[in-house]
Amino acid sequence: MAFSNNFNSLPAHPRHLTTKAEGYRERFVEPPGLDDKGLMPGNLLAAFKGAARYMCLRGNIIVAVDYLFGLTRPQDWTGNARPIVWPSAREQSEALGLSPSGVKLLNRRLIELGLIIAKDSPTGARWGRRGHNGQIIEAYGFDLTPMAHRVGEFAEIRDAGRADDAIRAQLRRRKTVAIKSIGQIVRTAAEQNFDTPELYALAERSFTMTEGLAASADRQTLLGVVDALEKLNAAVFALYRTLVRTRTAVDKSNDIPRKSAMEIVKNDCAGTLYRPPNNNYKPTNNPLDSNSLENTSSEFEKNRAQLAPKDREMGGDFKLPTVRPKEVVRLAPAFATYMGQDLDRLDDDRAIMATIRAAEAVAFKELGVSPSLWREAQQVLGGWPATLAVMVVAAKDQDYFSRTAAHYFAGMVSKAKNGTLRLDRSIWGLRTRMESFGGNA
Repeated sequence: MAFSNNFNSLPAHPRHLTTKAEGYRERFVEPPGLDDKGLMPGNLLAAFKGAARYMCLRGNIIVAVDYLFGLTRPQDWTGNARPIVWPSAREQSEALGLSPSGVKLLNRRLIELGLIIAKDSPTGARWGRRGHNGQIIEAYGFDLTPMAHRVGEFAEIRDAGRADDAIRAQLRRRKTVAIKSIGQIVRTAAEQNFDTPELYALAERSFTMTEGLAASADRQTLLGVVDALEKLNAAVFALYRTLVRTRTAVDKSNDIPRKSAMEIVKNDCAGTLYRPPNNNYKPTNNPLDSNSLENTSSEFEKNRAQLAPKDREMGGDFKLPTVRPKEVVRLAPAFATYMGQDLDRLDDDRAIMATIRAAEAVAFKELGVSPSLWREAQQVLGGWPATLAVMVVAAKDQDYFSRTAAHYFAGMVSKAKNGTLRLDRSIWGLRTRMESFGGNA
């Protein structure tokens, strides 16, 4: 029972087609015959949607195919029938939310991709009619037959893409494990008070390796980053073991038994209340128990500090790990409110100066720092280190401070005067906290 004899042969058409589109027309002459393949239209559409992501097909392409599928009927995909639909340009425009010219461009794109075939009438109009049983008697419009013939291709692309996704997910897990392992080693060394500038400088490379790495990075890129991070993790652990052996050897040579904090007995005969080190830099009566992240001077190499030209003169010999202006905004979102400029459009020196101006606004308006304290901080630390100090304070919750954020900042300036400020540890802790919360500190 054939209902398609009147329209099965493709008539002459006025549409201009490229060589690639003509090739698809010649390849997909046979009817789809999904029933012979044991498939239904829903299986075909699911296979296409599963493969579309890996074929770099996005947005309107998928929506348009879904819309055209919705215009077909099950009997259009069986026997000698062909799934032809004939929506008008107005109907497509309303259904897809596009302008008439956008609809024309989208139709041409679908034809070029080999997803549909243009079956135009001699006049170029799209129309069709069905019989009493719903079978298409005559129709001119868009033929979806290529989709049925490419179902195997779609399934293969989908399966290969999902396998690649699984490998990339495993690589991302290995990346996370390596980064967290490096952070754990550094924190352990800091707790034991034998961390060194070399250890921080080595561990800091992990941030450089992952800087700019897109979440959708391909497998080869991820593999290179993961291999580098795992090698760096091994190097950091080897340096940590060396520091442990060195400290053990020194302790043995001095014959000084080391005690843990739990073994230390506080026998203050005067009954003075013990105050542990806290967030406003109050002095403690038992410094041996202090594991504060800012209790020794920084010894980083001077060329690691990223300062504006005039700030290098103001900053003296104060040394810092490399922190870029964009990272300042990421670690302390309060800076974005007062930035006023797009850092992506500025060179390094101008971006640093814009960040310093934003730090001044944050210090005054968010932290309650007085102008005299800010000037003192710039004189003692330098412009860029003072900016990083503001970043550290602004990144903390208000509940963290036992008094106020301004008192905390004043304590940092006092420690800088005494040479005991460890901004390197604070910045490292802030970075690792940001990583732990998935980019949201």
